[in-house]
Amino acid sequence: MYFSVFGQMKDVIIRITEVLLGIAIIAFLVVFYLQTSEYKKSSEEYEELTGFVSQAPPEEKTLAQELSEAGIPALAVDFEGLLAKNPDTVGWISLPGLGISYPVVQGEDDEYYLHRTFEGEENSSGCIFLESLSKTDLSDYNTLLFGHNMKNGTMFGSLKRYANEEGLYAQAPDFFYYTPEASYRFRIYSYYITAPDSHTYYLCENPEEYGDYVKMALGESVFDCGVDVDTAASTMTLATCSGTGRAKKRFVVHGIMAAKVSNR
Repeated sequence: MYFSVFGQMKDVIIRITEVLLGIAIIAFLVVFYLQTSEYKKSSEEYEELTGFVSQAPPEEKTLAQELSEAGIPALAVDFEGLLAKNPDTVGWISLPGLGISYPVVQGEDDEYYLHRTFEGEENSSGCIFLESLSKTDLSDYNTLLFGHNMKNGTMFGSLKRYANEEGLYAQAPDFFYYTPEASYRFRIYSYYITAPDSHTYYLCENPEEYGDYVKMALGESVFDCGVDVDTAASTMTLATCSGTGRAKKRFVVHGIMAAKVSNR
């Protein structure tokens, strides 16, 4: 009798386990499908937006020469067209060595574009956005740009390659930022993993705080970039997620403004 009851209980437990396992598999497949679908929609939207930028040199020879001398690729960004699609457009970020080339928006807070595409569609992929308190003319000591760490490597998903691929920094030490008013070159001087609530996200309010911030960033870097940082120039910080769950942190890349060319 005892063994009969025990056997029945064992069968029930096995059936329950099988049911729960089946539910877990279905839930995983649903989440995977939704995530893949959102990734696809985000990628398709960004693919369309590449039509708003080209590597055509400016018609004005003096401007073309200044960009060349400053080491800034002459990207022709159709900001008029981008602003027509989204009035929140503030710039274009480019890291040629990583295949990063996207429009940048700025919302009234840092939540809106965290889960919305450039065109405002709800999507967990979000888009590249400027921190809501950062000045669009990059006049802050530290300007913050955020983007998701996409598994397919899009948006800021490839930033971590700096930490994972030996020799990449030597090949791609600069990133570039374009606005309707000017074009900028930033020399990367630090990159590392940090906590979501770390001092990395501080904008700095005076030269003393900024000097301390740069020292902190240099000290945290996982690689000695060998850059002599002039704190008279401002920093742009690119940030994305790193890890998952409770272990989720942030991977950040700091660049010092090395050149600026005003658009005429």
